[in-house]
Formats: sequence, C-alpha cells, structure tokens
Amino acid sequence: MIRIILVDDQCLIRESLRHLLSVQPEFEVIGEADNGESAIALIEKLTQEQQQPDVVLMDLRMPVMDGIDATKIIKEIYPSISVVILTTFDDDDAVFGTLQAGAVSYVLKDTTSDNLAASIHAAYQGYSQLSPAIVDKLVNHTCHTASASQEIEEEALELPNGFNELTPREKEVFACLGTGASNKEIAKELFISEGTAKNYVNNISAQLEIRSRVRLALLAHQLQRCIRA
Repeated sequence: MIRIILVDDQCLIRESLRHLLSVQPEFEVIGEADNGESAIALIEKLTQEQQQPDVVLMDLRMPVMDGIDATKIIKEIYPSISVVILTTFDDDDAVFGTLQAGAVSYVLKDTTSDNLAASIHAAYQGYSQLSPAIVDKLVNHTCHTASASQEIEEEALELPNGFNELTPREKEVFACLGTGASNKEIAKELFISEGTAKNYVNNISAQLEIRSRVRLALLAHQLQRCIRA
C-alpha cells in the first residue's frame, strides 16, 4: 500500500484527487493539507503515529508556504518521502525550483489519471516521471547554460560507463526516455508490454548506475541534441 497525502489550497481539487486515487487499491490517502506549512505539521504528526506518508502530491502556489519551500523542508527532514509536484504552472522558475528543492516528479494537472498513477508509482520506487514538455525545458536550459558559459567540453559529452554494453533494444528504450516518454508510451512506441518497458528502464538504470529517471531522460536527450549543437 502506498500512503499518500494531498497538499493543495483548493478543497475541490483535494476532494477530486482523493476520489480519483480511491479507485486504485494500492493507494491510500492518509491526510490532506491546504498549504506547505500545514503539510509539514501533518507529516510530523503522521510520522509520530507510525504512519509516515510515502508520497506527497504537492501543489505549487499556495498561501502561507508554497510548494517549493515545503518540498525543500520535507526533503531535509524526511528524505525518504517522495514529493510529486502537481500543478497548472510550467514556467521555468517553477520547474527548476521544485526539482532543485528535491521533488522527484513534476506533473501538470491536465495529465491523465493513468499518468498520475504512474508518476506516483515511479516516485514510490524512487524514480522520476516527467512530461515531454518538462524534459524539453530541462534539456534546453542545460544546453543553453552550457553554451552560454562555454563549458561544453568533449569529456562532458562522452557516453556514460556501461552505455556500450546496452543491447540494441535497451538503446531504443533509452532514446525514448530522452523524449520524456512514460513506460506506457515506450511500450506503445516499441510494440512491447508496459511491464517489459519497465524492466528495460530498470536494466538501463542499473547498467548506467543512474537511478533518477530525470537524469536518465536528460542524459538521453543531451546525447541526442547537445552533441550535435
């Protein structure tokens, strides 16, 4: 069972999320908060009751304390808790700020219920899941920053250790990761099952010794685009 708390200043959003997640037997919503400060207090209370949440679904812009500050504090005090940002905002400051604060995933509220569930599962397992638009932002920012500072060096663009040992199929999956594709989207693209896609991603992660799905996606995208820059 994956224990989840919902953090959003809009009661209707929390009610909708609770209802949406309640149909998933492996999810249990154990609490709600309307801002970052009350979320931290709730986590402290639940932890004392031996009910520490596994995943926090965190809104970004809230009164009292926003999602970025709350995420930073939560990760400092409770590093084992995974924070998934769920918001309508996709501006650069929001994306970079929350990921730097320690959020494992950044999901827009126009996502499907399946993608939200997949993001929660990935966060619980310690992996990140980002939409293609968010991956593009991260990669474009990385490439632009490197180009502007003239810090792109040949060794920085070398293939990671273990890359040459990947099978042709694993390299195809790796390329899909560079587009920000979810396991379900990879499965559809390569005509394989979602379970098989997940196994490939896990194998790639282990082979390259990169646990974060965000880092895998960035690396895949960088190898495809920055090397040609």
